[in-house]
Amino acid sequence: MPEPGKPLEKEIIDEAYRRYADGESINSIAKALHTTGVTLHKYKKAQNWARRIKEIQGKIQAKADSEAVNRRRRHQRQYQHMAAKGSKALRQTATGKFKPKDAISAIDTGIKGEREVLGDSEQDEVTITVKLPKGMRMADLCQNQNIEELKGE
Repeated sequence: MPEPGKPLEKEIIDEAYRRYADGESINSIAKALHTTGVTLHKYKKAQNWARRIKEIQGKIQAKADSEAVNRRRRHQRQYQHMAAKGSKALRQTATGKFKPKDAISAIDTGIKGEREVLGDSEQDEVTITVKLPKGMRMADLCQNQNIEELKGE
């Protein structure tokens, strides 16, 4: 035990603060560091450990929130891009470059993903109006098992 009235060494104070920040009780820390709870309470109050810990936790939470927002925005852009690519592919089905069911699947995935990212994960059905290129039949589009019926204009 340190001498009464003599300040604790910086290493002991830093270790006590670290343990307190990790959720350990003052009395448990005092036992482990061979000092008294009264002494540690004085340092805790003088150095405002609770405020310091709260500030650090606030910064950590703000960073996590910011990262989550950025991740959601990135995912939303990716899903929007996927839906746009699906729409473009659907317009190019007449040239034979894409299969209609693949294009519609990309649109569907993009819309559902964007809804999920935005927190609007309701199971509302989405109606996609498709203007068919000349010579294409509705049956060509209905081969996708997720599409029960498509209505043309």
